[in-house]
Amino acid sequence: MFIAHEHRLFHFGFGLSYTTFDYSELTITASNEGNRIADISMRVRNTGSRAGAEVVQLYVHDGHSHIERPLRELKGFARVELQPGEAEIVSFTLDLSALSYYSTAQADWVAEPGQFFLQLGASSRDIRLEAPLELKHNSREIEQ
Repeated sequence: MFIAHEHRLFHFGFGLSYTTFDYSELTITASNEGNRIADISMRVRNTGSRAGAEVVQLYVHDGHSHIERPLRELKGFARVELQPGEAEIVSFTLDLSALSYYSTAQADWVAEPGQFFLQLGASSRDIRLEAPLELKHNSREIEQ
């Protein structure tokens, strides 16, 4: 059972910092190499006056599944240390397993075709960038 909207004092990925960060320039590129389906990149910039570290987190939301799934699932994270004003490109690789769930009826992993949402943020409750990702019928082809 999933509790979709329960409020917690310290949510997953929560952390305090002495500086601030800006997320921008989200790019999704389709890939057909091996089990890889997409390459994701974005820019994170330290907009504060102090050096700091940020953990960029990649979540996937499946809003079309015929089974109950979590609101968002963590699929990757990257820690960057930035000086004031400094920016860095953060990259992730998404494979088909990131969109899949285990089906007891089929006794196998299943990736249902349809629209997913890629969400990037500083925590599970601080999503700063979001983009749709369409998984086509053959489970290998995507559309941004």
